[in-house]
Amino acid sequence: MKQCAGALAFLSLAALTAYNMWQVRMLRAEVQLLREEVRRERQASSLMAEAMHALQQARTAVSKANPAAAKSALEQAGSAIAGAAKSTERQARPALKWLQDQVGALTKQLDANKGGAR
Repeated sequence: MKQCAGALAFLSLAALTAYNMWQVRMLRAEVQLLREEVRRERQASSLMAEAMHALQQARTAVSKANPAAAKSALEQAGSAIAGAAKSTERQARPALKWLQDQVGALTKQLDANKGGAR
């Protein structure tokens, strides 16, 4: 009887150990996924900040009547927005849309000023 109880305790312990190992593997996989998501979000955030900075540079260049610098900054902003769009989640889409709209409006303003200067 004691051997039966000992074997049952051993099997219970082995089953519990196997279950714990499986849980640890599952948690490791989840942590890896979360780390990847955080990395993507940080990258997107950095690209959005870069786009905002380039947009501000373009606005400054437009106000100083420097179309070449404005165009360069707008191209940089567009590139940063495109990069951010590839790596962002759905929640960031409105911010990206707003940035794209700002770049588009400033591009139209720049084109209009160029057309009026001819």
